[in-house]
Amino acid sequence: MPGITRQNIFRGPGRLALGSTAIDTKDGITLAQEAVTADLASDLAAFLGTIQSDQKLTVSATPYGALSEALLAALYPAAYRTPAVGASVFGSADVPCTIHSKAGVLVTLFAAALTAPPPLTLSAAATLFGALEITAVPANGKLPGETDALLKAAALAWSDGVQAAPPTGARYSAAFGASTFADTVSGFRAEFPVSLEPVLSDNAGTLDMTLTGCRPSCRFQPLGLSEAAAIALLGLNRGRGSPTSAGENLVVTGTNGLVLTLFNCSVLQGPLAWGSSALRAGELLFQAAPDPATGKVFDLTYSDPEA
Repeated sequence: MPGITRQNIFRGPGRLALGSTAIDTKDGITLAQEAVTADLASDLAAFLGTIQSDQKLTVSATPYGALSEALLAALYPAAYRTPAVGASVFGSADVPCTIHSKAGVLVTLFAAALTAPPPLTLSAAATLFGALEITAVPANGKLPGETDALLKAAALAWSDGVQAAPPTGARYSAAFGASTFADTVSGFRAEFPVSLEPVLSDNAGTLDMTLTGCRPSCRFQPLGLSEAAAIALLGLNRGRGSPTSAGENLVVTGTNGLVLTLFNCSVLQGPLAWGSSALRAGELLFQAAPDPATGKVFDLTYSDPEA
């Protein structure tokens, strides 16, 4: 039996895009398939086979590269910033997701949506983004098994150029009402978990997802926070049944022009410590809630300071 030739071993990097927005990546792109199956069984023969009842296609990657307003809009959609509970995640118009290999093959998922925004690390010595997840469903009006319903691979010469280095070195500070945080131990870590419910069809399986909520949060360990300030910030003398939020927003500002706002925050965690080398204030946890006036839970803006 002849051995395989090296030129027939498929490998190498590629570039991810969601709609028209290219997303450079840090450590590879993964397209995973999770099949939902059911066994066919009977009293006489027991196991008779397996059928596929649904499947989930997901793309995972860690964004890495130049920062732009277009990238932030793709990674943190307006639908999650101001959650419209009960709305379709995929919408009426299909948005494709593509993975273009440097070897010259384009894989297209015809209907895709970002279903897990990447966490943010706002630190002078770290890159910005954690891992994202994109989910694909059948194209609008298509059934699984039909042409161009879910995905396809086609030859396309590579012409996407080079990747920019990710931005680092920005200094971040924060404000929360009358409290300011000029520096932290290791920056600000924000997460944007969204809650989604699949919409099932007997003929198509999962054909959409419904947004049921978004609960952003931010953690950081401040420097220069006194005992009295921590007690006031946490509301430790608050009465039972009192709201944990006073309607204040946490605003994290970077010297790179990036501004993260978490609206209507509660401070849910903030231990104090005493020891020979212990910092007095521990890690604070801010939890956002919808702004009563706008419904926003978070926002991200970017203005290039060199533009």
